[in-house]
Amino acid sequence: MVRCELAGIDPQDVDVRITDQGVTIRGERKAEEVDRQRGTYRSERFYGAFSRTVSFPVPVDSERAQATFRHGLLEVRAPKRNPDAGPDGRRLNITPLQ
Repeated sequence: MVRCELAGIDPQDVDVRITDQGVTIRGERKAEEVDRQRGTYRSERFYGAFSRTVSFPVPVDSERAQATFRHGLLEVRAPKRNPDAGPDGRRLNITPLQ
């Protein structure tokens, strides 16, 4: 399992790709709305693109992998791969949870 904190990022702005050897998470934090009250300006977030690749300690079955997103936390789950299965890879759809 891989967990990634992505608070403030829309799941639609995240791309998750998985192979039997690892997972790559890419996305972009869009500009937040500016808070201007009583002559003050506040902006405390990092903006821009990000990418992170995590290698698995053992091969996984990417066909059975799932990605969920809840309260700013992306979670990717993938069971161990059957040793008889060939290598594979795919893009995961992210399921937003309530």
